[in-house]
Amino acid sequence: MFNYKIMQYRQLLHRFYFGLCFIFCLAHLSFAQSRNCYSGQRNDGIKDHNERRYNNAINNFFAALACEDCPVENDIIDLIKKSQKAIENELTEKRDDAIAAEKEARKSLVLAEKAQKAEAIARAEAENNAQVAREKGIQAEMLRLALLADNQRISNNPTDALLLAYLSMKLAGDRSTPGLIRSFAQAVWDTLKQPIATTNLPLKAIFPVADGQEWLGVLADQSLVLLRDGKMLPFNTGSEQASFDGAMASSGGKLLAGTTSGKAWLWAPGANAALPVNAHPEAILATSASLDGKYWLTASRDNNARLWSAEGSLLRTFEGHTGNVYGAIFSPDGQTMLTRSSDGSLRLWSVSTGSATLLPNPPLYSYDVLFSVSGSKILAAGHDGKLYRWDSRGNSLPALTLHRGPIRQLTLSPNQQYIFTKGIDSTLTLLSPEGELLAKFEDPTAPIHISGIDPQGQHLALGVKDHSIRLYNFERRETQVLRGHQAEIIGLAFSSDGKSLLSTAKDGMVRLWDLHGNLLLEVKLGNTTVPIAATFSPDGKKIIAASNDNQTLLECPTPEAAMAILTRQAASLLPKIEQLKQNYNIQFVE
Repeated sequence: MFNYKIMQYRQLLHRFYFGLCFIFCLAHLSFAQSRNCYSGQRNDGIKDHNERRYNNAINNFFAALACEDCPVENDIIDLIKKSQKAIENELTEKRDDAIAAEKEARKSLVLAEKAQKAEAIARAEAENNAQVAREKGIQAEMLRLALLADNQRISNNPTDALLLAYLSMKLAGDRSTPGLIRSFAQAVWDTLKQPIATTNLPLKAIFPVADGQEWLGVLADQSLVLLRDGKMLPFNTGSEQASFDGAMASSGGKLLAGTTSGKAWLWAPGANAALPVNAHPEAILATSASLDGKYWLTASRDNNARLWSAEGSLLRTFEGHTGNVYGAIFSPDGQTMLTRSSDGSLRLWSVSTGSATLLPNPPLYSYDVLFSVSGSKILAAGHDGKLYRWDSRGNSLPALTLHRGPIRQLTLSPNQQYIFTKGIDSTLTLLSPEGELLAKFEDPTAPIHISGIDPQGQHLALGVKDHSIRLYNFERRETQVLRGHQAEIIGLAFSSDGKSLLSTAKDGMVRLWDLHGNLLLEVKLGNTTVPIAATFSPDGKKIIAASNDNQTLLECPTPEAAMAILTRQAASLLPKIEQLKQNYNIQFVE
């Protein structure tokens, strides 16, 4: 009999859970067109409520809100809350039944102790029944708390919503579900997000510096600002504006930004402004840093590249190109450097002597260059879709045909296990660390717009034309599709632990996913312009996004970080939690 009740209870719980999901889906349905829409939907909802079909009632009430003839003054929200309260009461009743069942099981345990013959069997059965009943009660309570949290968010009571969602997560422990995490994450965003700084012009891009304690912002007029402690500070000193054109490199906490004037600005953590470096007479087109952090490189429209010390002292000028130098990079050992120019040539230079080797058989134009991880190969992205290759001494190796059209980008994965090429044909190829082809990602029906790889090199995320995300697992060689965005995806960022993915779309919608494809957070930034891509702080504990038409940079703890914060504050939160336990008749929370 007891198991039959449990089965009934489980069925009710499942119906409630899926009904709840259905409620939020129906909230987005197109509203009815007829003039009698509002009264009809409202009356249907009242009828369903009176007949205890609460989920249907809420569906009809939401539909009434969407009707064209819905009056400004209406009681629909009250009716929705009434039906939600009825659902809550049903859950409370089931929870109380479970508590009563637990008590009965405990009584059975006492009786079983008196029966010596079957004591062991009776005790085990009673303990199991009690545990099953308690577990069912806990499951009902954690779902009820999540529902209460969502209701309090809707009712503009963010503090109660956050703590109710926190208690739901705490009660769930390792039984937490994506639905509970999402309820908690939404409450965290509503309550704990705060501005890093507000700017006087829209932000175009942001870069973390000082391990994410400060952020460098590129404004709409290409000027640079530091954002920290709620303030916007000028990046440079004096009256000269630092007009940034994408040339930036960082190393050892320092940052070098090249500008269109030919001046570079060197910034160190904690400084109130950057130091000027008179680098070139014309615009700086690229900057880079050696892996050991001892040197900087700048490449300029003046046809030269220059080598600098970590402190900004000029060490050497590399002359020889007859066109703009668009790129300059160090080899992994820092002993050589490679430049690419609009004159079509690629040159390999000795850092110590300045001597140059002209690479033979280059493409007519190279869009990007890269050293292999070991430094034994040099790779160039050709205009003709070929990956051109040389050994470290500059000897030509067979080229690989990878794309239909120019290769625009070469990227080394964070764990240095893969090299990626991205072509103008919206396809992407995967190469070994030494530049050998491993795989190709292409779908004529869904061209790739953007890509990202997690720091551990286990997952590749692809944002495609149909607004979906393709998440590829290297180990299992499997791809799962994440759907939900309604506009072009402009940003994909993995957390530093590789467990979460953040996506940003052109319509300002930001979504947080786990790597099983579950949606954990969905927020609308509220911009009327195209947003900048949301990202994680370098430690992976905060979500960074821009709102207010990209003029306010926000930070918000991730769900995992927020749980840690609230757990550390448990002692100070205890009075409020005790009050919540009384106000909402919370059970099972110690």
